[in-house]
Amino acid sequence: MLSLQQNVASAFLGSGVRGNAGALRAGRVIDDSEATNAAFDGQPVKGRSLTVTFGVGMTTFDKIAVSSLHHPAEEVSEGATEIEGRLLGIRAFDLQVSQDGGKTFTTFYRSADDFFPAYRPRAVAPDLLLRTVRLAKPVTGDAIRMIIRSNNCTGGKDFNYEQEKDLSAPSDCRSDAVNNTQVTVTELQVFRSR
Repeated sequence: MLSLQQNVASAFLGSGVRGNAGALRAGRVIDDSEATNAAFDGQPVKGRSLTVTFGVGMTTFDKIAVSSLHHPAEEVSEGATEIEGRLLGIRAFDLQVSQDGGKTFTTFYRSADDFFPAYRPRAVAPDLLLRTVRLAKPVTGDAIRMIIRSNNCTGGKDFNYEQEKDLSAPSDCRSDAVNNTQVTVTELQVFRSR
């Protein structure tokens, strides 16, 4: 018999999510789907955060999964267009846990600087799909916070320099202010220990 671990960071289990300044459609990060994503706009990428409060309350977990997959931008109900882009997906992050309903947090995981690698000429889907991390030891809490360190533009060395001699069209992705103030997160999953 196949037994799957329960994703306690799921809206279907009553979990809630909120983001700090610039957060857009944060609920999409806990909808169990790589077809949607949450985003941040108008603030520096580094330091943007998403906090998920578990609907199941205090729980012990030993595995997390994160996705940076992008998809074609669609118009959203607010009348705007989604933020999408191959270089805007999350690249590196820290995870923190709370045992007091989100009042205080302790870091339990720091991703590699290239958790979602991307190389010239652009980030591609196989590098951005859901990635799973088994934690070195189980963690207990009732909320989790993801703190973003970079997107594929701000953290990707392959995109952080002038790549050709055409000075009228800079190719260092950081020269476009949008790439420094927008980031997307597709999915954050937290799996209960067996």
